[in-house]
Amino acid sequence: MMVLSSIKSTHKVLIVHEDCLESGFGAEISAIISEEAFHDLTAPIKRLAVRPIPIPFNVDLMNAVIPCVDDIADAMSELRNEA
Repeated sequence: MMVLSSIKSTHKVLIVHEDCLESGFGAEISAIISEEAFHDLTAPIKRLAVRPIPIPFNVDLMNAVIPCVDDIADAMSELRNEA
């Protein structure tokens, strides 16, 4: 699996997706990584997902709740600074 190979190289994981944080697609990826690559990690798995509100139908409002480039950059910076 390419993700597991990447973890051996970077030793860190940021999962970004447009779904709820709990019980979403990212949580399942996190579980697999925890089972298969726990000892390769030097920091906790970081997840970034939709803010915890219902997804609006208006495009501008939807764009305000899904992760954007700035959110991802901030999360990557935080992860880079962790042990």
